[in-house]
Amino acid sequence: MNRPAQAVSVGRVARAGGQGGGQGGGQGGGGARAAVTALVVLGVALGMLLLVRSSPDVEPFDPRSSASDGANGVVLLLQDLGASVDITSRAPQPGADERVFVIDDRLDDQQRRDLLAFVDAGGVAVVADPDSSLHAGAEDVGDFEPVPADSDSQIYTGNQLPADQEANVLLGDCTIGSLRSLRGVFSPDGVQFPIVNEQDHCFGDEESSFVRVRNVASGVVVGFGDNNIVTNAYLRYADNAGLVTALLAPIDGSRVRILIGASAKPSVSDVGTGDETLVDLVRPGVWMALSQLAIAFTVFCIARAIRPGRTIREPSPTPIAGNALVLATGNLMQRAHHHRRAAWLVRGEFYRQLVDHYGTSPDISIERLSALVGSRSVVDPVELQEVLRAEVNGDSSGAGDALVRLSNRIERLRALTIRSDTDRANLSKPGTQRAKEQGPDERHQR
Repeated sequence: MNRPAQAVSVGRVARAGGQGGGQGGGQGGGGARAAVTALVVLGVALGMLLLVRSSPDVEPFDPRSSASDGANGVVLLLQDLGASVDITSRAPQPGADERVFVIDDRLDDQQRRDLLAFVDAGGVAVVADPDSSLHAGAEDVGDFEPVPADSDSQIYTGNQLPADQEANVLLGDCTIGSLRSLRGVFSPDGVQFPIVNEQDHCFGDEESSFVRVRNVASGVVVGFGDNNIVTNAYLRYADNAGLVTALLAPIDGSRVRILIGASAKPSVSDVGTGDETLVDLVRPGVWMALSQLAIAFTVFCIARAIRPGRTIREPSPTPIAGNALVLATGNLMQRAHHHRRAAWLVRGEFYRQLVDHYGTSPDISIERLSALVGSRSVVDPVELQEVLRAEVNGDSSGAGDALVRLSNRIERLRALTIRSDTDRANLSKPGTQRAKEQGPDERHQR
């Protein structure tokens, strides 16, 4: 008794059945894809843990650090003045047109010998570390005089002041010509070196000074009494920046090499040297772990690809019954004897499908649509026009059978005009056509 509702929803039910079967198959394949994805992610994570080590903490006086105790400000200052700055752990060759800057003396014996060879050939090295032996600072530790803590410096007032008011070490007696234009430096925890054998000096007097020069053959080593003055926290005070630029970049285009210790993190210029490739740097244990992961992944793929038993043909998804709303609507229309309205709904849906499939205007007439479909398919335009105009008399006793016959005719024409070639061939057979056009009472009698 639900034939009108079933006839109205036949197209929708078929589409719903196909979608339901597709969703079921997608859920089955989703688990396999999730397992493969999880395995790949696990392998990548293990590889990163084995290949990538955590970065060490930033070290004080590192010229690549922007922390308060780093010295990246010096690099930016020199570059802003037109100097070329290179941060490396290798000393320049003797005779090179460069100036070397050592902020924190962590050089090994080989680096120290190479640097002194460069200075012997006439090079200039500036050493900010007061404890370095390069300027003989480590040989007279007991003679250091600390910078006075109670000075007239006014840097803690929070205002930008002239250099002579911020400095706690004034210029004093200065025999270094490039520094005589400075006014003073601010050193938070510095010392003054003893002056022997009439060494060139500055920021002090004839007995002790904050800056002194050691002559080494044809070159010189300039030592500072505090390397904190070149850090990012104190570079801006007094003439601290002027002291660095006057010694390292006296002219535009100067070349400066900041020498870091062998125990420090490698610099950019140190990376990529040597005969070893990236493959040589990976330990054998890492390659073994990656090989095991590759083998496990291959075995997993093979296991998922093998299907137990013989290959069988799975049946296609069958149409599912209409939902409760469709059934309820059909029951109401049946009780109200709205067979004419049901026929109008079936014809209207078929008309919209033809318009969408053939790309025509939604307001095209039935005559023009039938002619267009007939020219592009095997359907008789006259029959198609007859079906699209067919009416069902809702008052007659055979209205239900007439509605079923109309729905069957529309299904056959839909298969010939919209569905695949296989469906068209099956539904165009004479026996099938006659069975479709027969009503339920005729089939029962036969």
